[in-house]
Amino acid sequence: MNSRNSLILNVVLSIAVIVLYILHFNGGASKPSSDAAATEDVWIEDTTLAQKALTSNRPLKVVFIRADSIYVKYEYFTNLKKGIEAKTRRSEAELEGEMKRLEKDYEDAQRRAQSMSKEQIMELEQRFGQRQQGLSQLRDRLAEELAGEEEKLNRQLRTKVQDYFNRIASENDFDYIVSYFPGSNVIWANDSLDITSKVLNDLNREYRESRKK
Repeated sequence: MNSRNSLILNVVLSIAVIVLYILHFNGGASKPSSDAAATEDVWIEDTTLAQKALTSNRPLKVVFIRADSIYVKYEYFTNLKKGIEAKTRRSEAELEGEMKRLEKDYEDAQRRAQSMSKEQIMELEQRFGQRQQGLSQLRDRLAEELAGEEEKLNRQLRTKVQDYFNRIASENDFDYIVSYFPGSNVIWANDSLDITSKVLNDLNREYRESRKK
């Protein structure tokens, strides 16, 4: 699902901050022009976080998660997903039932058409046209309802997971929590920085506890 992108923090930002560190501690190697220096001073004065990063001696604390595991193993998400899948099956069954009834009625009407007047056939065709239009509207309504349910699920997931990340980042002084998976912007990650198991254990424990209340 595309909602996983809301969990992926752009690692390029961390690289940019590291570059700022290097520029700060090696500032004597080259002297920028007065205009450039003035521009940089203004930018730093107006950017509190950037100035804090330049003056801090604390190394960046970066950890990562495997976002795909959250979608597969987070019980809150998997249970909500099961509900969506069950509703999808019910909607498909309802739509298929209506289509079969329409097909059967149309076949019956074709057999009776020889004994009908022209006016009766035209009236019958009009009724079938209305039923077909109603079937299309039903299909669109069911699809819209399912899309709304999926968006609600993704929104709830994003809120829960983001609230959790905000909390553990504050508790552990994390500067970045990035997502690592094949093809992501993170080319390589040290497994010692992988907190996926902790995240899943915490999220699933909190979810189970919430269901007992």
